[in-house]
Amino acid sequence: MRVAIVGAGPTGFFLAASLFKSGPENLTVDMFEKTPFPFGLVRFGVAPDHPKIKNVTRGYQKTMDSPRFSFFGNVTLTEDGGQGHITADDLLRHYDRVALTVGCQDDRKLGIPFEDSKNSYSATRFVGWYNGHPEDRELNPNLKIKHATVVGAGNVAIDVFRFLASPHQRMAMTDASDHSLEALKTNTIEEVDVLVRRGAWDVAFTNPEVKELLDFEDVQFCFYPDLPPLDSPPPYADRTSTKNMEVFHELAGRRIENPRMTVNFRFQVSPKELRVDSDGQVKEVEVCHNELEIGETRSQLRQTDKTSVYPSQLFIRSVGYRGRPLAGIPFHQKWGLIPCDKKGRVTDLEGKVMEGLYVSGWMRRGPSGVIGTNKKDATEVGEVMLQDQRAHQTTSRRELESWHQTLLDGGAISKQDWGLLDAWETSEGEQLGKPRRKLVTLLEVQEALNKLKATSATA
Repeated sequence: MRVAIVGAGPTGFFLAASLFKSGPENLTVDMFEKTPFPFGLVRFGVAPDHPKIKNVTRGYQKTMDSPRFSFFGNVTLTEDGGQGHITADDLLRHYDRVALTVGCQDDRKLGIPFEDSKNSYSATRFVGWYNGHPEDRELNPNLKIKHATVVGAGNVAIDVFRFLASPHQRMAMTDASDHSLEALKTNTIEEVDVLVRRGAWDVAFTNPEVKELLDFEDVQFCFYPDLPPLDSPPPYADRTSTKNMEVFHELAGRRIENPRMTVNFRFQVSPKELRVDSDGQVKEVEVCHNELEIGETRSQLRQTDKTSVYPSQLFIRSVGYRGRPLAGIPFHQKWGLIPCDKKGRVTDLEGKVMEGLYVSGWMRRGPSGVIGTNKKDATEVGEVMLQDQRAHQTTSRRELESWHQTLLDGGAISKQDWGLLDAWETSEGEQLGKPRRKLVTLLEVQEALNKLKATSATA
């Protein structure tokens, strides 16, 4: 059985491992990825200062090392194919099963005026920039400012704050991209506003993320309005929200003389409009104040007529994700997902199952959960892929190998190439006292491979 997986992130690797474990011994997996690099969200989404989370790639690498596994990076799914490109028809012709595990790559917008002004970004792109995603290499946010704003009440918002609040030497020991570390040297931010539309009891931050704020001992944390008392929790308060509130109160009780930075958590506010200067760069954010009505399961939000304006020369929104359409694949624009049945079989927009095509991960169920959540999802879809029957004759082994060679000749990055690149990144990182020094652009990858292969040939 031949299986193609499109998307080399956690879900793709969980799915491959599940198929190897439960499938027949002749099952093979070919994985296709648009960037030159495997591991997706772990490489491009996990915060640089969270190296322990990235250890999950050791398991992915074991799957990758299987002789039944092949990798083709720098390969894009398009309508028409061509050099370095593949189509959905190509995959359905060459493989018995095709699984889409590309994740939700785009951000949700606030829908406010001037949201796309200079130095206003989605957290998706900002995180991609400091994590070395090739698509975000040229983002070049200006950090030589005084006031920054982060919108959101999830872990990504705190990740962004930590990067902005970190001295260069703190991030220099991580695998943050070279270009973001250079920018961090120029950072002159004095104040960060974290805007949250609900109250302090309602945030979606996890406890470890909130506890990390305690490590910033030279940063003054302020909370507006004043934090509610710990001894009067709402009915929906749980262990997580209670522990978060305890940390918030500890931070609020600190008084830092001559703080390096001030961070204001502004609860019960929603951005209304960005204001820009004559060059089109964001300079202020106007917010609406919200009133909360405490319910049994969550607070209810009511927007008031009261507004405030805060200075902001860097504006980053972290308010959710949505999928990006894939060439030749049905896509539900409203949901931002690939339509499928309950088992992960892709359907057209009328609900008809498309034989041999499956979806797993965020593009199946929406952007929720942590990395490990995708393991259960992938296992479920893997079981269906193995159970389903498909009246389809794949191409011959010779035709498949010829197609693979066409991809490699067009610039695809192979599993062997990644082995060389991985060794280069970790070796370079060790010399700098960090886990790895990331390559980012395709040009950097090609130059490194050429040198590595030339050295290997003369050895």
